[in-house]
Amino acid sequence: HRCADMKAPNSGNIYVNPDFLANNTPAIIGSAIGHELVHVDHYLRGLLDRSDIDSVNGSERAAYHWQRATAHLFGLGARFKEKMSAKIDEYQ
Repeated sequence: HRCADMKAPNSGNIYVNPDFLANNTPAIIGSAIGHELVHVDHYLRGLLDRSDIDSVNGSERAAYHWQRATAHLFGLGARFKEKMSAKIDEYQ
């Protein structure tokens, strides 16, 4: 069983796996925090309900879209964008 790197289980908390922090660059960590903040925004606007798979999938797609769109701001390149595109496809 793999622990999540980060998780926003509700609008008030973001949990971070210490191993993720220890094993990634500030750019990857910053992008991942932004991803979780997309989920927080969705909770606050009533768009994310963890018991509804469609709502979860939609929020995941939006968060990975955000990461892909902002990759350049973190100095992350084409390979990272390709990974985000694959994650978007995973949540269709």
